[in-house]
Amino acid sequence: MEEPLFRGTIFGGLQRTWQPFWAFLLSAFLYVTAHPGEPWLAFLFIASLGYAAALRLGHSLLAPMLAHSLTAAALLLGRLYPSFVLALPAVAFALVAGAAIVMITAGASQPSAREP
Repeated sequence: MEEPLFRGTIFGGLQRTWQPFWAFLLSAFLYVTAHPGEPWLAFLFIASLGYAAALRLGHSLLAPMLAHSLTAAALLLGRLYPSFVLALPAVAFALVAGAAIVMITAGASQPSAREP
């Protein structure tokens, strides 16, 4: 999958040396440039920001991998059932948001290294 490369290696490396804002933007830009033939570049950019946020908040690659998988499943369903394509962005957003909430909640229940 793409998440170990784009979120684990690229975003992870960028956020160690750059401010988070720039790490988010640059990793999202690189993600979009790796998908030149895709019709929804703006959606890919926003999704990439969401996947990076899921990694940062969930403290695990599992969060963006789950979000990416759910989004891909929603897109596949949209291709298989084109009559529902108008609902596709809402479904994809709901799946990504739900996965992010689960990962944020799971990350919040784990003790932080910064806590005394």
